[in-house]
Amino acid sequence: MSNENTKDIIGEIYQGSVYFGEIKTTIVAIIATVIALIFVFIGCLIFWNNLTLLQDPNAIVDLDTTCTDVGGPQKTICVTQITYTDMQGVTHSKSFPCMGKYTKGERVTVFYSRSDANDAQIEVPTPFIGSLFLVGAAIILGLGWGSRWLAYNFAPFGAFEGVTGILDIFRWF
Repeated sequence: MSNENTKDIIGEIYQGSVYFGEIKTTIVAIIATVIALIFVFIGCLIFWNNLTLLQDPNAIVDLDTTCTDVGGPQKTICVTQITYTDMQGVTHSKSFPCMGKYTKGERVTVFYSRSDANDAQIEVPTPFIGSLFLVGAAIILGLGWGSRWLAYNFAPFGAFEGVTGILDIFRWF
């Protein structure tokens, strides 16, 4: 078997592995796109839920915040009672778990959903969590399509696979 035949065979194997590597990185990029779209959907839902909450900015604290020491990782549980009025003018009095300290007579803003005024909260989860999902989507897209771009543009240097890199050595003989 001549040296030329060996080069041709290795060249064909190399081209096949590069082509296979392109297919694999394209599949990875497509999967990354699907995952990123799911992340974008979840992130937008979180933003939308925060934007559609109604509020009573004149809710009044009925009871001072009381905290109970329960031990363990969550050392204390704090609760306060607040009276608030929904958009139909119905007054609700409810106990709320809380992080901050509230004093009787203090005015606070209570947030509640359009569908259930009883399911109110005084400390709304911030859109920060939604933005984490959107940033995660951007990172996943960047990794998926970025790896494909790197593999496609640096294929002559064996960026696809270990086998491609090994075969690359034989190209120069």
